[in-house]
Amino acid sequence: MLTTDVLEVYPTAPGTFPDGYAVHHALPTAANTMKVVLSVPAIGIGGSYSIPVAVYAVNR
Repeated sequence: MLTTDVLEVYPTAPGTFPDGYAVHHALPTAANTMKVVLSVPAIGIGGSYSIPVAVYAVNR
């Protein structure tokens, strides 16, 4: 992954994470590093969770 990549992120097991959570997009921040934007219900902030996703670079 490069910092210039356009990334798409898709949950691979959507039924495994809690209701109300959503994965929106991934932003490359450095080589092989990204920031993922999530929506999390206020009641879930501070909780621990794991969301399996697939990430694709679409501009190569």
